[in-house]
Amino acid sequence: KVSRYGELQWTNSGKPVCVATGHQYNPRLISDGQGGAIVVWQDRRNNTDYNIYAQRLNYDGVPQWGVQGVVVCSSVYDQFNAQIVTDGTGGAIIAWHDYSAGNGFIDIYAQRISSDGHILWSPANGVAICNAVNNQTNLQMIPDGFNGAILTWQDRRASSRDDIYAQKINSSGNKLWDINGIPVSTISGYKYFPQLASDQAGGAIITWQDNRNGTDYNIYAQSVSFEGDVNWDVNGTPVCTAGGQQYYP
Repeated sequence: KVSRYGELQWTNSGKPVCVATGHQYNPRLISDGQGGAIVVWQDRRNNTDYNIYAQRLNYDGVPQWGVQGVVVCSSVYDQFNAQIVTDGTGGAIIAWHDYSAGNGFIDIYAQRISSDGHILWSPANGVAICNAVNNQTNLQMIPDGFNGAILTWQDRRASSRDDIYAQKINSSGNKLWDINGIPVSTISGYKYFPQLASDQAGGAIITWQDNRNGTDYNIYAQSVSFEGDVNWDVNGTPVCTAGGQQYYP
């Protein structure tokens, strides 16, 4: 922890979040709203596959959810690329990529954890956000402003290309848009690396890199309303179509 003046607040080398056996990778964190933080990561302490764990640290860096964190998902096969946002009540909504279907494809799951480290949604290993055919990858997520979350990802359900999809979930883990997400852009060509920001009205603005012209990548964006309707041009509005390549919005 670093103060506003750049002073180290905990030990010089940091406080341990998790030092369990096996690898712990790709941590992400949010404020807990009380001077501490909630951290999530992928964890291979079972020496078989990666699962999702979380820990809360208080203002002084003291772990609040056991010594090595609490399990968020321990399904078979790998879970990875965890994302985390506040649930608005001191806990968090966590989403991740998941191989647990056992068919070799990547799905998206999510779970909510309370401020005291209890899993709130059923089933315990997470609710399916998207388990359409083929891979769903490059997940991103923001809070929706109503104790839920909005997620976006690139989606290979069309098999011949990567498209952009989105989903909104409420505080109970219910999906509010189409069962496997709404299409944000499904035009021909590859669409990669979506990012999103709140529109301050319960919806989102989503952007991505896009090679619909068949020669190079440009940047496009789309506005999605509170109800899951697209507000701008079908398949997205151009942000930049200059010559050459535009990457990683």
